[in-house]
Amino acid sequence: MRTLFVVLLTISLLAFFRSVGFSVDESLILYFDFDQESGGTVTDKSQYGNNGKVVGNIQWVDSMDKYGKCISLPGGGPCIKVADSKSLYSGKTLTAEAWVRPEEFGDPYASV
Repeated sequence: MRTLFVVLLTISLLAFFRSVGFSVDESLILYFDFDQESGGTVTDKSQYGNNGKVVGNIQWVDSMDKYGKCISLPGGGPCIKVADSKSLYSGKTLTAEAWVRPEEFGDPYASV
């Protein structure tokens, strides 16, 4: 009886966790996850599709943590440019978030 209980519990937990998926919050107006391997375009995963264009020499690299891919932006101008779009102007407050890992620290006020 105990074995049956453990088996049923395991199946139930696997079914629950397998059905839990990732979805992008609908309130986001721009979301880059950088999980692609390379290329000249960065795909916007928000509902608006404001894809970014790679400008300059960026490097697509594996994250040093557990979060997949990331980009390395050497100094001097490489960036991701997004075309102007009405969807980028919410008319409300805006919060920007990024995970940044500098290779070195110079002037602490010029870092971000």
